Amino acid sequence: MFRMRSILTQKTNTEDLWKHYLIDIIVAVVVGLLLTLLVFTLPLHLRLATILLVYLFIVLYLVYTRGFRTAILAAFIGCAVLDFLIVPPILSISVAHVEDGL
Repeated sequence: MFRMRSILTQKTNTEDLWKHYLIDIIVAVVVGLLLTLLVFTLPLHLRLATILLVYLFIVLYLVYTRGFRTAILAAFIGCAVLDFLIVPPILSISVAHVEDGL
């Protein structure tokens, strides 16, 4: 009887983990896209270092609130979006200047 209860409890915990993983992925994607949208829509003339600091603060906040896994995913999404949409040449994965790539 006790073994059956532990198996049922374990199955419920696994289902909860998948929900937690899915929420973490959605939070990371939405935060990365919203931050990029914010950078493009505001009429500010931000430098690359300023944009990187904003991404860094968002990743640090996600580490604090959601955990390491969500922050790492948000960091990868932010890096890809930053390289593709902000670092010249725009809409390309290549980097024109070495100092922008570092």
